[in-house]
Amino acid sequence: KSPSSAMLVSLLARLLVPALLPAFASSLSVLRFKSNLESLIDHFELGLAMGTRFRKEIGQRVVQNEALQTRLLPFYHSEAGRATYTKFLSKHQDVFPHYVEELRGIANGSQIAFETIFINNLFEEFSAAMPDGKDRGGIDGCSDYVVCEKTSGPCLIGHNEDNDLRDVGHAFVLETRNFIAYTYMGDLPSGAFGFNSHGVGFTLNWLGPENTVTGGLGRGFMSRSLLDAASLNAAVAKVSREGQSTGHNYQLFSQRDQRVLNVEVSPGGGGSAEQPIVSVRNLTNATPFFHANQYQTLSVPQIFSNSSIHRLARVRELPIPHNRTALLEVLGDQEDRHYPVFHDNVSHEHGDLSDWTLATALFSLRNGGKMTIFEGNPKHGDVAYETRIMPFPAL
Repeated sequence: KSPSSAMLVSLLARLLVPALLPAFASSLSVLRFKSNLESLIDHFELGLAMGTRFRKEIGQRVVQNEALQTRLLPFYHSEAGRATYTKFLSKHQDVFPHYVEELRGIANGSQIAFETIFINNLFEEFSAAMPDGKDRGGIDGCSDYVVCEKTSGPCLIGHNEDNDLRDVGHAFVLETRNFIAYTYMGDLPSGAFGFNSHGVGFTLNWLGPENTVTGGLGRGFMSRSLLDAASLNAAVAKVSREGQSTGHNYQLFSQRDQRVLNVEVSPGGGGSAEQPIVSVRNLTNATPFFHANQYQTLSVPQIFSNSSIHRLARVRELPIPHNRTALLEVLGDQEDRHYPVFHDNVSHEHGDLSDWTLATALFSLRNGGKMTIFEGNPKHGDVAYETRIMPFPAL
């Protein structure tokens, strides 16, 4: 049960800490949450802090999401939609009650109906469950490049976080005692990238398996669970768990173990929610590997966009990166005018038909590790946020 309104006021006064940005930080907001995350009330408080701090921006994201307003919410108000919603909610309350409580806190703090927040956090899954479920939207996705060839050389995970124009300026860095994550306002941490106090981290890459399961576990909940993984093996187990609704790609790493894995997940070929199909590809001491919204290890029926085709083709034309500078050059490439690797005002002025790059993240695992978030084209090196991975930063 969620706390009473009287409790909320006192909790908010105690827990909502002003953002503390790095000295070189730009417009990227940072929210620090200093309580432990142990009980349901702790997770509600985390959600409450996020929802209250970014109330205005969450409202903007919800209102500006045309598909949510014109398709998903009207479907929810139908008899079939209510049944679908109940099926999803029951599943997530059973498996991830603490994360559902975080969404209740976000809804309370942002003053937006919980049903709307929950559906928006299951945008892909709820869309796929609709009668016109093939129209899931948002299939341009992100780009990931892992360079971890030799024990004596760099071990780097580069990630372009791409999304819709409405999401520009609507993400922040969440710092807790347990994890640090780039987080969309109104969403669970994190549908993008992050790491935790065990030195386990991830970046995410959208995949579109044709087979989906109504009432299965959502991708945002799966990635939220990664922030609680105590080891790389535990992280693999979490993303391989039964009962998933759709598929996803994960770059998983352990700074302590100096290991990086690429994991592709898809629901079972028969549409069963019980056991997904999973591939685990070792990227440690291996050839650099680029991933862009297509299954590249698993062979499953899938949907993808022109953007994915073009980015994969363009990267094949470029020299393979072997260091930080070369990797950032690839992630900032805009040679393909219609579907570049990096998307911004410049690319759209030159005919970009795809989405927008909100941020570029670079994880370096050597010498304790470091996460760097760049603002603008990463080729220019403008740092918006930077922190060490291990030892985990104390709040």
